[in-house]
Amino acid sequence: MRSTPHAEGLLTRMRRLSHRDWFDFGRALLALWRAQARVWRSPKGSLVQETRDRADQAPDMWAEAARWEVALARAARYSLRSWSCLVRALALSSLLARAGVRGATVRIGVKWVEGTFQAHAWVEYGGKLLGDDRAHVGGYAPMADATPGRR
Repeated sequence: MRSTPHAEGLLTRMRRLSHRDWFDFGRALLALWRAQARVWRSPKGSLVQETRDRADQAPDMWAEAARWEVALARAARYSLRSWSCLVRALALSSLLARAGVRGATVRIGVKWVEGTFQAHAWVEYGGKLLGDDRAHVGGYAPMADATPGRR
C-alpha cells in the first residue's frame, strides 16, 4: 500500500515532536473527548454558567496558555473526528484550568446569516483570543461571559 504525499508530510511532522509535545498532544486529545462527553450527557444550558468577576492573570502564564492552545489545535487537527467549536472551547478551558492558568473565559456569540441563526464558542484570556481566528469571531455578537459549569 502506497502512502500519499499528505500522509508522508503528516508523519514527518509528527516524528519531529518532542516528548513534551507528544504528552501535550495526548492530554489535549483526552480533553477533547472529555468535553465531547460533557456535551453529549449534559442538558443544554448547563454546560456554562455566567461569570461576573474576572480573575487576574499573571503575565508569566501567557506562555503556558499558548502551549495548551497549540496542543489543542494539533490534537483537533490530527484526530480522526471533527470537533465542534463548543467542544474545543470547553476542552481548552479545561486544559488551561488544569495548567493553573486562571481567568480564561468561554465566550458564546450569535449571528444571523441569510435568515439562519448561527452560534459560535471560543476562549478568551486577558482580552485576547485563544484557539480561534479574530476575523471569524468578529462576526458574532457575544451573548455573555461564561465559565465551564461544574456538576
